Amino acid sequence: MKISNGEVVRIAQENNGRLTPQLLSEKTDLTRSEASRKLYLMLSEGVFRYEYDDNYLPVFALSNVVKRALESAGDPSFNYSYVAAKLSDREVISIALEAGGKISVTSLCVKGNVSVDDARNILERLQTKGVFDIEVKDNGSIIYVLNDQDLLK
Repeated sequence: MKISNGEVVRIAQENNGRLTPQLLSEKTDLTRSEASRKLYLMLSEGVFRYEYDDNYLPVFALSNVVKRALESAGDPSFNYSYVAAKLSDREVISIALEAGGKISVTSLCVKGNVSVDDARNILERLQTKGVFDIEVKDNGSIIYVLNDQDLLK
């Protein structure tokens, strides 16, 4: 089973921002080995950091950059229908495809003619739906990467 980074982040959020391979395998159809590989891959991408819990056992914790991005995504009661009326999902995906399958809040703001807050909310909503995965660059910027870009060409 393939699982998106967004789904792993959502599961981590449900567990105070922390995951172990065992916990991820219990919450998904992944084996413990697959869960471990997924978490280490996301660690190398900057989504997680490695730390130890109170019992000195290793855990994967959401990185500060990802936590800040998720916190700044806005109020969960935000009215997405207002933003959606400004820019359709198809338009957002088309903008991302034109940019090689990657898009940032800033680029959506400029190319989609929406505010930074609206762009962030749109991308977060599509990320939670599994359309995009989050990629954290070395400089801390967050890029949204289309999951199915090879099928859309």
